[in-house]
Amino acid sequence: MIELRNLRRLHQAQTVRIEHLLTENKALKMRVVELEKENATLRSEFTDIKYQLSELQTILFKKKHSARNTIHDDDDEEAPPKAPRTPSSYQRLIPTENEVTKTVYHRFPRKDGNIRTRTYFVEDIPLGVPKIVEKHVVDQWYDKKRRMWISVTPLPSTTVTLGDNVRVLIATLITVERLSFDQVRTLLQMVFKLSVSDGEIAKILQSEATALRGAENALLALIQNEESYHMDESRYDVHGETRYAWGIIGGTSGDSVYHLGVSTRQRCC
Repeated sequence: MIELRNLRRLHQAQTVRIEHLLTENKALKMRVVELEKENATLRSEFTDIKYQLSELQTILFKKKHSARNTIHDDDDEEAPPKAPRTPSSYQRLIPTENEVTKTVYHRFPRKDGNIRTRTYFVEDIPLGVPKIVEKHVVDQWYDKKRRMWISVTPLPSTTVTLGDNVRVLIATLITVERLSFDQVRTLLQMVFKLSVSDGEIAKILQSEATALRGAENALLALIQNEESYHMDESRYDVHGETRYAWGIIGGTSGDSVYHLGVSTRQRCC
C-alpha cells in the first residue's frame, strides 16, 4: 500500500511536470516562428541596404569620365529653348496617405473661439531604408481682435518641404563628391524614391551657403592674416558665357577659399 501510494504521488508529480514541459515547448515553438519572421524581415532589409550601397558606389565612384579620352561638344551647342514653367510646377507633389509614415499633431492646449487645422508634409530620408514622410497637423486659432489665424507652430511656406537629412546629403554630394544636379536627382530617386528638381537643389545650396557665410569669412580672414598666401584667377566658358573662378590659398596652413562667378567684380580676395 505504501508503494502504491508513492507511485500515485510520483505519477501526479510527473503529470504536472509533463504539462509544464508541453506548455513551455508550445511557447518556444511560437517564439521560433516569431524569430523566423524577424529574420526574414532583417534579411530583406539587409538586401535593400546592400542594393542601395551598390547604387551609391556606382554613382559616387564611377561618375567621372576621363576628359582626355572623351570630347564633349555640348558646351558649343546652343541650348534648346525651354517651355515656360507654370507656378504649380515649382510646388512639390502632395504625398498620398499610403506614403505617410508618421503623423505629428500640433495642438493648442486650451483656446476659446474658432479652431481649424492646416496640414503640411516633410519628406526626409533615414539611413538604409526608403524615404519617410512625416505629416504635420497644425491647429490654428482665429484671433477676432486681429482678424487673423494664429498657428500653434510656424507653418512652412509650402505644403511639402524637404527635411534636414535631405539638405545635408544634397549639399555634400554637390560640394564634396562633386556630383552634377542630374546625378543627385538620379541617386535620390533610385535609392530613396525621392524626387527633387534642379530648382530645389539650387535653393538648398544657396540656403546652406548663407548659413556657412560666417565660417567662410572667418576662414578667409585667417588665410589673409598668414605670412603669405597665393591668389589665382581662372576663366572658363559655359554655353558661350564667360565665367571666372577665384581662389586664395594660405602659404602656411594650406587652407583655401574658392569663389565661382560671372563678373570679375565678385572676387573673394
